Amino acid sequence: MTEGAQLAETELGALAIEAFFYGFPLVFDLSQVRRFEREGIGAVPATPYNQFGHANRLAGPETTFVSVNNDTVCSIANVDVSGGPVCLEVPDTQGRYYALQFVDAWTNNFAYVGHRATGTEAGSFLLVERDWGGEPPSGVRVIRFPTNIATLVGRWAVDGEADLPNVAELQERLTLTPPAPGDGVPDGDPRVPEDLHFFEQLRVWMAHSRHQHATRPTSGASPRSACSIRNRPTPTPPARRRTCCGKRTQPPGRKWKRR
Repeated sequence: MTEGAQLAETELGALAIEAFFYGFPLVFDLSQVRRFEREGIGAVPATPYNQFGHANRLAGPETTFVSVNNDTVCSIANVDVSGGPVCLEVPDTQGRYYALQFVDAWTNNFAYVGHRATGTEAGSFLLVERDWGGEPPSGVRVIRFPTNIATLVGRWAVDGEADLPNVAELQERLTLTPPAPGDGVPDGDPRVPEDLHFFEQLRVWMAHSRHQHATRPTSGASPRSACSIRNRPTPTPPARRRTCCGKRTQPPGRKWKRR
């Protein structure tokens, strides 16, 4: 091997190490997203995209979950907004502590809903792509996703076994309403050798999950129609307007008029 070839191999190895450290959060996170869909995590069963899976029992010696405790039980959802805005509705917990932690595909926490952040009254939220250009209905708060897929990790305060039925009732009233299936986590090229599988995942998933500080697109394309939000340039007659989170929606670029 020539000196130049040895140098090139050394530089390539150093770049591979840097790429691994940079890309590990993304590859690990989206691998866990896929695992959750197939197997579930801890006491939370396997659950499709845009639905909550709920733990319905307290932790025991057999429980495998990070920072396990018996003061809370979990509700987890992997949300994909590539199919359009997703409506999140939370119940009135009447003061009971709960928190929904929003984690993007790079493992950054970017939003919270719950006791300390938004209170414990019932509420409606519209979960959208970061470049979404629609207008939400009155009273519905918008949460923009840095990446199209993010994980919502919910925790509910629970006071022992006897309190589990009360928490289960609240869990059932925690809902997500997507307008259409999203794209999900894309596959890489199956021809790539196994020892390069991580880097193939990184290549494909970096293109799919642009970092939150990436350049915004300059295309003039209109946003997708979504979650009962109508993205048409002209208004729809009131009788035909769809609803989002139980409320009438408004097309982009138009304001609500009081009657």
